[in-house]
Amino acid sequence: MEKIEASITSAGGHTGRRMAKDKLFKYLMTFGGLSVIIAISTIFFYLASVVAPLFMPPHMDKLKPLVVTATDQTSVHLAMEEQVEIGARFASQGGVTFFSLADGKLLHQEQVGLPKSVTASSFSAGDLRKRVMAYGLANGRLVLFKDDYKVTFTQDPENPQKDI
Repeated sequence: MEKIEASITSAGGHTGRRMAKDKLFKYLMTFGGLSVIIAISTIFFYLASVVAPLFMPPHMDKLKPLVVTATDQTSVHLAMEEQVEIGARFASQGGVTFFSLADGKLLHQEQVGLPKSVTASSFSAGDLRKRVMAYGLANGRLVLFKDDYKVTFTQDPENPQKDI
């Protein structure tokens, strides 16, 4: 029995260090618990901000019309490049007009290489990812072509030039 009493009394010198460790871990556990609560609350508010628009009534904004330089040919297809900055208007007899989607300003005009004595009787746009199109000619032939855009960056990052 004496041996047990001796070990209890001799442990008394370590109580101060033990109390310091207990306080340290008490504060660490409090900090960790509060951090978890803050993280879960942040996730909740993020999810609420994502889901909240689902409960709002739908609305539409009125867009201003885009005026594009017209030609004497009727439009058969409209397209735009992937950055949604340049639009292309394909006309019934092979005319292609490239314009700015921001303001409708004419950027470039091309003519698809149709034979001079033959008129185009139909138009078809193929797969949008491959951007292949075709004019069907009155003599039964087909002219295949595709529009392509190459972006080049200039010194002014606000105004990159686009090659059509």
